[in-house]
Amino acid sequence: MRTITTTLYTYEELPTEAAKKKALEWMRERVAEDPPWAKEYRTTRKLILAMSTVELREVAAKWANCPLTGFSGDCDALKAVHEATDADDAELHGIASEALDRAWDTDYASQQEDEACIDMLNMNEYEFTENGHRA
Repeated sequence: MRTITTTLYTYEELPTEAAKKKALEWMRERVAEDPPWAKEYRTTRKLILAMSTVELREVAAKWANCPLTGFSGDCDALKAVHEATDADDAELHGIASEALDRAWDTDYASQQEDEACIDMLNMNEYEFTENGHRA
């Protein structure tokens, strides 16, 4: 039997830029596997697609309150429907879905940025070995 002692570091404590880069890569992979807000985006899409066009227009009138899940993706999708005053009913679900897709893409891209990844690393108090591998 042998005992190995390893020093663990938070992201901010990592001793080299290479180690920090490795930790950021790890965080980006986690975000790609399970993006923040993914469940809420899926829920919003399901709720919107299950609505009649009359219901969708009524809910869209309250878009600023994010009335479906309380999540900002609600606002993006419903605002697009609310602003599509000239759209016919057949187009409304597509308008909402496209707006939700754009919101997802924007949100996902922002979650991949260094600042967001560093915030997630620090907030979750992840620890790493000296070379930046997740402990």
